[in-house]
Amino acid sequence: MTYHIIFGSNMLKDCKGTFYIIKTESDEESIILKEQGNGEIFLNCILKDEEDNILAKVENSNVTKISEGYSLKKAGNVIQLINDSTNKIWLHFEKFAPDSYVLNGIFHFSGRKIIATDNYLKINGSTFSKNMISNATKFLELHQNGGISM
Repeated sequence: MTYHIIFGSNMLKDCKGTFYIIKTESDEESIILKEQGNGEIFLNCILKDEEDNILAKVENSNVTKISEGYSLKKAGNVIQLINDSTNKIWLHFEKFAPDSYVLNGIFHFSGRKIIATDNYLKINGSTFSKNMISNATKFLELHQNGGISM
């Protein structure tokens, strides 16, 4: 089975099996979608703030850890992590068609801030938008030296 992901206005088409939306040196620090035997797609990631504090841990599309001051909203095919004091959405993961998903949010990796919205994807001020990637195993790879590759 293949599936499609919209990540910060970028279309990632014909993904199969395990797909790295953001790949880092450590799988635990990456944003990963995994296809299960029944064809369901599950999100795995750790959300951190600017100070590297863990806000939430998502395993197989279930939030297994959530920090004080944040709440989880899960309804139907939508998962959201919301800051209680600002109402800012830190994570939005949604299945909107049988094989299509959208992922937006605020992510911090090794001093880099990534903001994914319906309109753009920003990494430390650089914008990536409306790219189309097909039949790949990853979208962006963040290197320890600060480099980014597609």
